Amino acid sequence: MRHPELVTYLIKKNNKILQNSILELDWAKKLSPIRSQEYLFARGQARYLLSLIHNISPLEIPFYSPPGSPPELKNNLGFISISHCKDACLIGWSRYPIGVDIERKNRKFRADKIIKYYSENEKIILSKYSPNKFHEKVLDYWVVKEAAFKLIGGNLIKELKRLTINTNNKTISIKKNNFKNYYIVNIKEWKIALTFENKLKEINPIICFAN
Repeated sequence: MRHPELVTYLIKKNNKILQNSILELDWAKKLSPIRSQEYLFARGQARYLLSLIHNISPLEIPFYSPPGSPPELKNNLGFISISHCKDACLIGWSRYPIGVDIERKNRKFRADKIIKYYSENEKIILSKYSPNKFHEKVLDYWVVKEAAFKLIGGNLIKELKRLTINTNNKTISIKKNNFKNYYIVNIKEWKIALTFENKLKEINPIICFAN
């Protein structure tokens, strides 16, 4: 059976019991109670999604994801990216590198502080929005940049200015002549973004939602 090119899975946090590896359970013990719960929920959901894609038992998936490190899939089973906020988790899988991010639409933050890390051209574009729209647009740029950061790695603060968004063609510049595609959408109370390789640019992402 041919695998899909791109899968995205949005899950509202719940109390369902999921399967986690022994390593994941050990790593979780070193985290705070809230962080531990978030970590095990996200990794358990990732294993569940991967088991559906590859028809492999969740605990047999060669998935390595220590807290604070990019998740890694072995045995040529593709690429995965994970993001979560306080009440939901977003998981993206593809045959090619991918990055995802999720934030609540009503997240409180200092937009005037965050924008200092954006490019000069982005500052000019964002400054044209009304005060009510300004906060939302700064958050739009943030989730796209965060997703792109997960795609390329590195230091987020250092990368923020270098990751330049072009809203006309829905691309984000990683460096000179190196562009990735992005997709951003509001679903219920969340704002989510995906960044992916040019090979996937003709695909209109379908986001599966589970309570």
